[in-house]
Amino acid sequence: MAFPGGRFEASDAHLLETAIRETREEIGLDLEATATVVARLDDIAAIRSSSGLIITPFVFAHHGDDPIFAPNEEVAEVLWADVAPLMRGERATTLAYRFGKTDLDLPAYDVGGRIVWGLTYQVLEPLLSRVKSPVP
Repeated sequence: MAFPGGRFEASDAHLLETAIRETREEIGLDLEATATVVARLDDIAAIRSSSGLIITPFVFAHHGDDPIFAPNEEVAEVLWADVAPLMRGERATTLAYRFGKTDLDLPAYDVGGRIVWGLTYQVLEPLLSRVKSPVP
């Protein structure tokens, strides 16, 4: 499970424009028409990537009714989830993961029976922490 995302293209003026474009391309959601950007989170290095991939997450507040999605061929399913249960810890779980010869229990969220872990978890965790304890 992952958020929409992709690489910066020469036609993008900046990374925020990349995020808006990728969201529109992948899930058919026009953030410019339906949402307001509220934050840019800290960059996150993709640990398992040999390319030095850096993730730059942006947070938007959606306005109006639940959105209508039109996912492209890259997307199997789109899930619109309430963040309140995540913030309250109600969806916290772990994922058993084998890394080489080591068994790990990785932190995760259970969202509608789908497990959110890894890089997506790394994006959500600081966001949820910031919302729970806003910076003065």
